[in-house]
Amino acid sequence: MLRLISQPAAPSVKSRTLWSAVYDLTDGSLDLAVGGQYHAVRHYSL
Repeated sequence: MLRLISQPAAPSVKSRTLWSAVYDLTDGSLDLAVGGQYHAVRHYSL
């Protein structure tokens, strides 16, 4: 899903997605994709 809504880096696009995050407020976790690397999502728990 994160990849589908991201903005690609392209000359015609003035901005691009630098990071994408999904927060789960129920269990206090975060899934984070940095630099468009959606194959390497980092998971954090509080």
